[in-house]
Order: sequence, then C-alpha cells, then structure tokens
Amino acid sequence: MVITVCDKAGGEPCPVFFGPAIKSHWGLADPSDVEGTDSEIQAAFDATVVQIKKRFEAFFSLDHSAL
Repeated sequence: MVITVCDKAGGEPCPVFFGPAIKSHWGLADPSDVEGTDSEIQAAFDATVVQIKKRFEAFFSLDHSAL
C-alpha cells in the first residue's frame, strides 16, 4: 500500500515500486504551512495526527481480501 498524504503531493508522480501496490491519496493540509502562535501551530500538527489516525483506523477495519 502506498499512501501519499500532502495536498501538495497529489499531482506528483509516485516513486517506482516493483510489484503490485494499492495506491491511495489522503489529501491533508501541510501543518508546516500554518502561521500563528506556537499553540496554533501545535494545534495544526495535532489535528493532522488525529486525521491520520482516524484514516488508518478506517483502513484497518476494511476487508483487505477485497482490496
């Protein structure tokens, strides 16, 4: 499984992988682009981690034999 996560990477070609691979793009805003106070920047990173965790939880709940 190859997952890209950055909105900026959505249109970029993926690296070459030998063998079959399921590819998915999880468009997430880059938290390093956030400007503001330290707590606002930290909140952006925390929110991104929460989104990634939720998507992995959803992914792991799938029937992988059907993918």
